[in-house]
Amino acid sequence: MSRPLMFLALVGFGLASAQVLAQDAPVSASAGMHAGKDPQRQVRHLSRLLDLTPQQAATLAPVIAQRQQQLAQLRSDTSLDKRVRRDRLRSIQRDTDAQIQAVLSDSQKQKYMQWKQQLQERRQQKRNAAADDGSGG
Repeated sequence: MSRPLMFLALVGFGLASAQVLAQDAPVSASAGMHAGKDPQRQVRHLSRLLDLTPQQAATLAPVIAQRQQQLAQLRSDTSLDKRVRRDRLRSIQRDTDAQIQAVLSDSQKQKYMQWKQQLQERRQQKRNAAADDGSGG
């Protein structure tokens, strides 16, 4: 089964595009970051992408690490219904995204939103391609 891209955004960021939940249908990810990536690597990526100051990067590191921990817990909880899992994933993504944006300047927020939009478009293109490949023609 394919894993949806996660990104925080990251952010995430995925992040970023991120592989989030192998068991579930594709769900957009925070910042397009991969859930398996090292949080410090994700912060370095955001630093380059958004020209973060060292203080901004230091502030985002625990935010990204917390998101990774929450996603890992969510993936390991096999008792959850698909819909509940998706809702919790989206909640984690929204919370992380809000925390990231709170640290950014206006120009960085604009870059961040553009980057997230590009990730979303790429994910949609991949989904459409996969659907076309699976249709047999």
